Amino acid sequence: MGWRRSWRHIESRHVSFYESSGLLLAAAAVQGNQTLALIVELSGEGETWLDVLRFQLEPGSDGQILVDRTSRTPIKRRRCRS
Repeated sequence: MGWRRSWRHIESRHVSFYESSGLLLAAAAVQGNQTLALIVELSGEGETWLDVLRFQLEPGSDGQILVDRTSRTPIKRRRCRS
């Protein structure tokens, strides 16, 4: 059941999470284009805040797996089929 709460949907200008969503304000490739940093304005549960999300490409995954390095514990995220 916990995995259902860890999903993230990233679009060109919008980010959605389990209990929050918001606008993608800026994106930057860093560390030799291997890490993607996103600045987002999120809202949920009556609050709004700015956050920085960090994702790193998993070596050898052909771009299908991003390692979410936003929190202390990295989470591997697989690209969903369109």
